[in-house]
Amino acid sequence: MTKKLNFEKICGSDRQKNILFNLLKQRKYKISHTQIPDINLHDKFVENQPYRAWFIVFDDREEIGTFYIKFDNSIGINLIMQSKENVESILKFIKSNFSPQREVSSMIPPYFHFNIASDNCQLQSILEGIGLYKLQISYRI
Repeated sequence: MTKKLNFEKICGSDRQKNILFNLLKQRKYKISHTQIPDINLHDKFVENQPYRAWFIVFDDREEIGTFYIKFDNSIGINLIMQSKENVESILKFIKSNFSPQREVSSMIPPYFHFNIASDNCQLQSILEGIGLYKLQISYRI
């Protein structure tokens, strides 16, 4: 059974910036940063609206994470407590509200795909458990 979560589109309000910064400080797995940015840099990042879609995920009234969709059809999920039910609820929301961007050969695939930190074995296991499979493995140089 899919868990009922609530989703709030990020518009960049001060309240949301605070929530996002607190969630960032609690994040266990990281891909694009190794240190928490300065609060002013973080606020500017949020104000720039860098993603096609970006949401705060709530379980009742408690924020439990975020997800974003980038313009290349990649999805990032960052949850404080990862569970199959929460991931399934996020996927259901995405499938109900978004379609992949149009394919551009060698640039944008015609489907959504996930970017996951290599050490986030729990999320990898959840995604494989619901029938998704690995497409590639990336390395930083």
